[in-house]
Amino acid sequence: MRYVIFLLLSFAVTAGENRTPHRIRVTPDHDNVTGFQNTAEINIYQGATYENVFLEWESIDGLTIGAYFNNIPLRVGSGYRQSYVDDSYLGVSKWWGERGGVRFGLASQLGTQLSDSTSQNFFAITMAHVQFTPIKNFTVSAGPWWANNATTLVGNYTGATVTLGWKISDDVRIEGNWYSGRTNLSGAVVNAFWSVNPHLETYIGIQVPATNSGNEFAGIMGFSTHLIEE
Repeated sequence: MRYVIFLLLSFAVTAGENRTPHRIRVTPDHDNVTGFQNTAEINIYQGATYENVFLEWESIDGLTIGAYFNNIPLRVGSGYRQSYVDDSYLGVSKWWGERGGVRFGLASQLGTQLSDSTSQNFFAITMAHVQFTPIKNFTVSAGPWWANNATTLVGNYTGATVTLGWKISDDVRIEGNWYSGRTNLSGAVVNAFWSVNPHLETYIGIQVPATNSGNEFAGIMGFSTHLIEE
């Protein structure tokens, strides 16, 4: 999976209390490589900065198994609060079909909070995708997603998700993910990726919240290292 960073991103975002930055690992989209990938990502909100760490193993046949550690506080401003911190997941995803043709994918993440909490929550997210390539270097994926009440904060929810991917060159691509509804996960994430070399990728992006979802605008920046198995 090719992910990514190279610029420092900074901008104004919505302020408030009891916000819910709660990022999941969005749309599995694999390259034909096998090996381990480590990703470190920073999400910059107006009142706080959080880190996400993703540890993944990917097979050449489209299987990914990973551990995901989200919302690790790096900077939290006075009076700024959010619902969850240190929420962590185990995840698995699988694609069937050839790249460039029609493919079908399934992904699931299950997790909880590793830090102290007034109540221990169990998070569950499942999604399915059908992916096709209408024109060269441009992919479209769409399908349903489901998450439980602890994850969405509005009850068990079933919605739609869409992903658009544009490969600009061998080293640069843009990917956007959208989740329907007004839940803790609803909204869009757009990232621009730059492959520095076969073992290092960087990216920057933006998180755009859905209206009345409780989410915030955020800047995203991160990098991935790959230990590729030949």
